[in-house]
Amino acid sequence: MTAAAVPVTVPFRRHGHGPARVLLLHALTGTPDAADRPGVKGWWGPLFTVDGPLAEEPCTVWTPALPAAEDLTVRDQAAALAAWLGAEDLRFDLLLGGSLGGMVALELALQAPDRIGTTAVIGCGGRSDAWVRGQVHAERRILESALPDA
Repeated sequence: MTAAAVPVTVPFRRHGHGPARVLLLHALTGTPDAADRPGVKGWWGPLFTVDGPLAEEPCTVWTPALPAAEDLTVRDQAAALAAWLGAEDLRFDLLLGGSLGGMVALELALQAPDRIGTTAVIGCGGRSDAWVRGQVHAERRILESALPDA
């Protein structure tokens, strides 16, 4: 699969209603559920509290699902997100990402610099070596084996 095969529509959640526009990208094991909501504990829930840096009064935060397929690279995922940003005419003051989301954020900032203001990444590097790719392969197998059959 290539980025061109990934649909331009991207599932996402939007939190808050403030003027600062934030795009938050999840790690390999994350989902669009970054903020707590009824019945769901968000993976970065404390950041969305009233006094948190992503509180709903000062921020509107988009948390898309990263396109996922075994043969999609970080560059492909960023290209799919860049196509989505273009199709929806979205621009962000801040792009945040952690781990895999950080790697995608770095690439997205390169691919769509006119749609991204500041970029901040956590727990990632600008490239991965064979050890990291092997670890991710093992993590994917573990996650897939834990998923119920569809």
